[in-house]
Amino acid sequence: MSDLDFLKPFLRDHVLEKGSLSNEGKRHLTLVYSYWLKLLSIYFNDVGVTSRSIKVLKETIKESPDNSVPYAIHAFYNQSRRSAEINKKKKLNFFFALLLLRVILFLNDNKIYLIKTKKIPFLLSSLFMAILNRSQFLEINEKDKKEFFKKVKKQEFSNKEMIQLLEDCIPRQIFSERKSKEEFFEKVEVHCYPDSMFHAREILNFIFYFKELKIIGYQHGANYGVWNENHFENWEKRISNRFIYWYPFSEGFYGRGEILNNENKLDNKRILWIGRRKPNNLIKNMIPSAYTHLKEIEHLEKIDDIFSKEKNLLYLPHPNTSSWVPKKTSISAEKGIVRFVRPGKDILLFDNICETSLYLALEYNVPFFIILNAPPIDGMTVSYQKYLEILRDNQLLFYASELERVKLFATSLLESEKFYEEQQQRIVKIKKLRL
Repeated sequence: MSDLDFLKPFLRDHVLEKGSLSNEGKRHLTLVYSYWLKLLSIYFNDVGVTSRSIKVLKETIKESPDNSVPYAIHAFYNQSRRSAEINKKKKLNFFFALLLLRVILFLNDNKIYLIKTKKIPFLLSSLFMAILNRSQFLEINEKDKKEFFKKVKKQEFSNKEMIQLLEDCIPRQIFSERKSKEEFFEKVEVHCYPDSMFHAREILNFIFYFKELKIIGYQHGANYGVWNENHFENWEKRISNRFIYWYPFSEGFYGRGEILNNENKLDNKRILWIGRRKPNNLIKNMIPSAYTHLKEIEHLEKIDDIFSKEKNLLYLPHPNTSSWVPKKTSISAEKGIVRFVRPGKDILLFDNICETSLYLALEYNVPFFIILNAPPIDGMTVSYQKYLEILRDNQLLFYASELERVKLFATSLLESEKFYEEQQQRIVKIKKLRL
């Protein structure tokens, strides 16, 4: 048996029995562990429960920041070991940090921003990680943990190695209790992408830290509000007390700090073809319609064939892993657009609707156009279907059957300053739209 659903009732009951947590904290913690089990189920259903698959996962967990299981599984499916490290300033004086935390909370009206954005005055992630990692407020109940896994091992489950893996990797916080109720803050509002609550074990201490915790979550990538079935989005909305979307559901690009610059002094305009990410099994399980959409590549060769003669066209591979690259179009050594695109000079070409870069183009009024294979796109929400119709009416979306006309359109964007500015004005108008 590779499905871990049998564990959910045990974890749920265990979490809800913890008297030191508020009802909201119990809800958050239950969702976190259900999510961990969901990803573990996907992994073991794909690769099987074997000594080899358990060993691979253990090794990946060790290389993941904070020994995070979800982070490790994402790294496995992305075929990469991301080197980003959670900032753990162990030498920071804990009591000084605690005092500073109280001051900042007071100044910020009891709001914590674990986000990087030009619109938020404080970048507090490092400070809070330092405090959480030196927390003296929680006490681990090892006896509680042993009793819990004793019950689990009595279930009809043959693979003892896997149970041991779970015992080793499930965060200790679930078996912890507050040392003193008086030492805790009354309430706080945490602004973060909820994914951080799921991925980083130490951030879970927030759930225990405050008597009242509200999570203000926000979109932090593509695919939100697009598909009828998106388990990532559903989990994050469930853990959030309030969830903030990007365009076209709300204003702005909340929570992102990318700032496009114009350091590249080349005068000529360029079309940058934004490469798509590789559709892996994690996407297949979590956002099945996005997986199907990304598997459509028939139109990519047509785009490559028709646009390759354009000398000012450059293909930018996806920063993670690309499943397809053109045979004729020049390929950039750079990956991603943040340090590369020049507002006022460049035009972006998208071949799918699953790109975070699309929101960046909207935020900075960078002219773009999207070329999709053919309508309809299965599994899409009704509201986003309407949005695509609006993009199409404003010459921001085309289909592969129109490529000859699209080529003439792209040439006009390159050669006519007036046409380029008109496309920018269409984007300004689109940004005001709310669904």
